[in-house]
Amino acid sequence: MPVALNLDGAPGPDGVAVKLFAGVANAPKPAPIRSGEIEILLFDGLLGGDASVMPNPARTWTFTARELKGFETQAMVGTGYQLTLRWGDFRPRSDRVTVVARHPIGQGRYLYSTPGVISCVP
Repeated sequence: MPVALNLDGAPGPDGVAVKLFAGVANAPKPAPIRSGEIEILLFDGLLGGDASVMPNPARTWTFTARELKGFETQAMVGTGYQLTLRWGDFRPRSDRVTVVARHPIGQGRYLYSTPGVISCVP
C-alpha cells in the first residue's frame, strides 16, 4: 500500500513509500525479481478509466533487478521490495497522486500493476 511522505521537513509531501510484490502465475507467493527492470510511474491525480490511454507520468523511477536486490524484504506473503521515492520538483495539483509499477516485456509492451491511489492531504 503506497503512502505519501514528508521527507524534507517542509510542509507537504515530497515523496512516496511503495511496497512492490511480483506475482507469478501458478505460484502461491510473490517471487523475487531477478531479471529485467521495473518502472514506477507517478501521476498527478487519478487515472482515467480507459487503460489504453495513459497520460505522461509526472515522475518515473527505473530499477534494474540488481538494484532492486538492495530493497528486498521478506514478508509473510513472500518476497517484496520497500521503496522510498522522492519526487523532486514535482508538486501535486490534486489532493491525490496515483502510482503504477510496470515491467517492460519487449516490443513496447508492458505488464502493469493495479494503480495505487495516495492521498496528499495532511
